[in-house]
Order: sequence, then C-alpha cells, then structure tokens
Amino acid sequence: MNNIHQKITIQQSDLQEQIQILYHHQKTCEKQGKYLEADLAKTKLNELTKIFDLQQKHEVVDRHSDEKQQIDKAHFDEFNQFNLFWDEKFKQFDFETKSAKDEILTRHELELNSFLEELDNTIPLKPKDSAQLLKLKKTEEQLAKLENYKEAHMIQQRILNLEKEEFDKWNHTRQNKIRNLIQQLRQKQIIELNALQQRILSVQEELSKNKSLELQKMLSKYQHVRKELENQQNQEINRLEKSIKNQSILSKMNSQMKKPQDENYNLK
Repeated sequence: MNNIHQKITIQQSDLQEQIQILYHHQKTCEKQGKYLEADLAKTKLNELTKIFDLQQKHEVVDRHSDEKQQIDKAHFDEFNQFNLFWDEKFKQFDFETKSAKDEILTRHELELNSFLEELDNTIPLKPKDSAQLLKLKKTEEQLAKLENYKEAHMIQQRILNLEKEEFDKWNHTRQNKIRNLIQQLRQKQIIELNALQQRILSVQEELSKNKSLELQKMLSKYQHVRKELENQQNQEINRLEKSIKNQSILSKMNSQMKKPQDENYNLK
C-alpha cells in the first residue's frame, strides 16, 4: 500500500506541474488576446483540476483504509494473544484440578484400606464366650472326669450349637458395625470430595468471569480507538472536501499570480 501511495504522490506531482504549466499558458494566451486558445486551455485545466482533486481524495481514502487495517490487525493480534493466554491458563487450571482430585482419591483409598485393617485388628472374628457357654463347658469337663460320657456328649452338642448360634449372632453384629463405620468414613470422604469440587467450580467461575471482563475491556478499547479514528478521518475528509470546494489549486494559483501585482501597486 505504501508503494501505491508513492505512485499516487508522483502522479499528483506530475499532474500539479502540468496544471501550473497549462495555467500559465492560459494566462499568457489571455494577455496576448488568443482567447480561443485560452478557452481550450481553461477547459483542459478544469479537467485536470478535477482529476487532481479526485486523486487527493483517493489518496486520503487509501491512507484511511491503511490506518483502519493497522488498527484491525493490532486488535486481531491482541485477540489471538488473549485467547492463547486464557487457553493456557485454563489448561493449567485443568491440570491442577485433576492433580487435586487424583490426590484426594488416592488418599481416600489408602485411608479406607488402613481403616479396614484397623477394624479387622480391633473387632475380633469370634465373640467372647457367654456365661451360659462357660457354664456348659465347665459341666462338660466335670462329666468327662466322672466318666459320664453320654451326658458329657449331650452337653458337648449343646455347646456346639450354642457356639454356632453365638458366632452367627456376633458375625452379623460385627458385619453391621463394620458396614456402618465404613459408611461413616465414606460419607466423610464424599463431603470432602464435594467440598473440593465446589472450590474448583468457584475458581472456574471466577476465571471465566475475569476472562469475560478482560475481553469486554479489550473490545471496548478497540471500539473506542476505531471510533476515534473514524471521527478524525471523517473530519479530515470534510476539511478536504471543503478545501476542494472553496479553494482549489486554481484559486491558489490565482492568489499567487495576483500577489506580485498587488505588491507592485503598493510600491507605487
């Protein structure tokens, strides 16, 4: 685009030189009374002047287009950098979130295994003998010493049945106790995991909010700069059009031609 501007500037310079030559030719013909030739020069001069004014406007319009493209490109680059920054930020956040979840799940698993081992060590597999069972065992021992084997056998069967009954009852109670304790631990772990998830969601919402605010600020800044540029460019176009309308290159040349005459008049 700069090359185009240089080309237009060269063309305008050549055109301005042609206008000046043609203008002086018109005035020379006018002084010499060659009015038809002066009229032809005037007609050609008006055509060249219109071309000159139009090229002036095109040059400004092209420059304005360049300025807008530069602002748009700067905004596009800034927007890309913005997205790269936030993509990396959310990627890092996801990595940290996954690490935190993996850490707490691993700790919960180790905690559960340790708790199960502790329960096995602290809650016996067999219940203590009840008073009734202890009494029957003592009776069995006494009958055996007295060689009353039939009675001892009968007591022995009662002992076995009572042991099985008490074991089943204890085992049921033991399993329920272990299940309840595990459920309590699991509930505690779920609350802890939910609290972590809530913190993650809160941070995620805050990040999204900050991204949205920064994006809005960036877009507002771009729109403000774009609007300011458009206002300046519109003012420049208006000034140029007013200048072309009120003071063309021919008007400037007339002023330059009259100035020496006015100065000579003042000297007289």
